[in-house]
Amino acid sequence: MSDNYFKTGLENLKKIDGTAGSNVIENLSDIAPDLARYIIEFAFGQIYERPGLSLQERELLTLSSLLTAGGCEAQLQVHITQHYMLA
Repeated sequence: MSDNYFKTGLENLKKIDGTAGSNVIENLSDIAPDLARYIIEFAFGQIYERPGLSLQERELLTLSSLLTAGGCEAQLQVHITQHYMLA
């Protein structure tokens, strides 16, 4: 993937999840650096950049998906906090 996706992904991650998202990526970097980069490039650099939905709508869908999946309490905490900050 390109460095442009990585740069865009980092910007979106900071906007969406603030320091909590950066902490998750930093922790992943220690054990799975390729996964951390992939999450930034794909999820935040490509998916969140697609046209059609606002950031608030994307966060609402993310919350719904995490609730449905179950066992995602840590991710839910990050996204719930950010959803209210974006509203």
